[in-house]
Amino acid sequence: MPVNNPIYLTDQALLKAIALMRHNASALEKLCATMENDKQNDKNLTPQDYAILRTISLYPKLRTGEIARKMGLSKQSLSRYLKPLVDHGFIIEEQDPKDRRAKRLWLSTKGFEYYTVQQDKALKAFYHAYQKAGISAVEGFHQVQQALSQALE
Repeated sequence: MPVNNPIYLTDQALLKAIALMRHNASALEKLCATMENDKQNDKNLTPQDYAILRTISLYPKLRTGEIARKMGLSKQSLSRYLKPLVDHGFIIEEQDPKDRRAKRLWLSTKGFEYYTVQQDKALKAFYHAYQKAGISAVEGFHQVQQALSQALE
């Protein structure tokens, strides 16, 4: 326990908080990965697919190896996930002009549109949860997230 912490939390309370965060992160990934049954999309995306689209949207035109590092995956694992996303038109890959062995990745129009729709789902979920919790709970949540982010760096 931190010495300057004015509150006392049991290990059980902290473990419950960690479990809730993991559950909510997983549920959010699943929410964002679910696709409505519309005929323009011919692939059911998984939470891992969504995570790849999110990472590529945040870091467009990075090399495959750089994306793999940011996601904590091997290049081989990322390549297995990328192939269907490229084949179904969600991601564009282009040979790096400076290194013919490397490929750069970015979202296609289809990938960007899908990602945007899924992000809107996440924003609505957060909006409703924030509305229900109230401003003081939201501010407290943000403070905890910032402190946790700093502690984990």
